[in-house]
Amino acid sequence: MNAAVLVLDVSMRPLRVENWQRAICDLFLGKVEVVEWKYHSQDRTIQSTSGLWPMPSVVRVLSQFRRDRIRVKFSRLNIYTRDDFNCQFCARRFESEDLTFDHVIPRSRGGRTVWENIVTACVPCNKQKSDRLPAEVKECRNFVFGSEATAAQFVSDIEQDSAVLSVLTIKNKAVAMFDRNYPDTQVVTKATELGVQAVRLGMELLRKPRKPSYLPAMSVKMDTRRVPEEWRPYWTTALETE
Repeated sequence: MNAAVLVLDVSMRPLRVENWQRAICDLFLGKVEVVEWKYHSQDRTIQSTSGLWPMPSVVRVLSQFRRDRIRVKFSRLNIYTRDDFNCQFCARRFESEDLTFDHVIPRSRGGRTVWENIVTACVPCNKQKSDRLPAEVKECRNFVFGSEATAAQFVSDIEQDSAVLSVLTIKNKAVAMFDRNYPDTQVVTKATELGVQAVRLGMELLRKPRKPSYLPAMSVKMDTRRVPEEWRPYWTTALETE
């Protein structure tokens, strides 16, 4: 039996979907109350040594809680979620199967596997960085151009160039990642035309990695034709999943 239970918060809003075993435990511990039973499902009862118990379909938590007090589990998926599935070096967004995580300070140098030292990275950037600090990757095709005042003009000009992989603004500077085969002289020439100076950087992080203070949420999408009948009055398509 693989029955799921919809959990509502104290205000009767959808909170998450969990397995029936946890819902039953919470029910006996007095943490939830049953709102709807499974009347329209084949999994209507639970067999125990003392007899049959009705199967809950929708439950409501009985006490309010603060999300920021929930411990955020350190996991690969939660790292990707914190970084919005963006590589923290090239700023491009990827599917989870095309991502990995990188130690900002390599483990060979004492770097730990903690929130503050792990970032989302695409496979090419991860291989390029290898066992180095980001600033040591001098062959990286990142260049910084001028001040924030000139960034908008520079970005509008170079975004039309197929050699530009991504453009972003870091610390009030326009930063562009170029294709490996794009000559440095052309980068400098393009900057000179705008009257700004081009400076080569090592790998630059989009943001400093931190431990999240909230529980990352994921969207659960389900065909409305497959939503249990008891859920329909409460169902939305953006729920937290275990």
